[in-house]
Amino acid sequence: MRTLPGMLGAVLLCSISSIAHAGIQTGPILTGAGLVCDTKEQAERFVRLMEDDVEKTLHAVNREAGDEHACVVATVGFVPGAKVAEIDKNGTIVHVIEVRVVAVATIGGLQMVEPKVYYSVIASKERSV
Repeated sequence: MRTLPGMLGAVLLCSISSIAHAGIQTGPILTGAGLVCDTKEQAERFVRLMEDDVEKTLHAVNREAGDEHACVVATVGFVPGAKVAEIDKNGTIVHVIEVRVVAVATIGGLQMVEPKVYYSVIASKERSV
């Protein structure tokens, strides 16, 4: 069984990539494979339900939302935004953050999309007391 910090720490793995597009920030944009949810509440629910099976947790959150694509794990190009929630999950602080998605991974590589704000999670290195 994987530990929660390991699972959530792996949910949003980021690297720097230069993606430029007219009308979009032309500086470095982060790219990574991770959780992307339509709403803050769906991302929070994912964290609260998550134990050791990402697929099972995604299915549960999506079933509750009535949308099989409400939360997905995807590779995207994004600009991180504000921290919108903080959850204590078994002694680990998990942040729900806004992510402005500007590209998605396809067979042909990252393809630019109309920018849209979604929500993701990242485990903090801090532990609650």
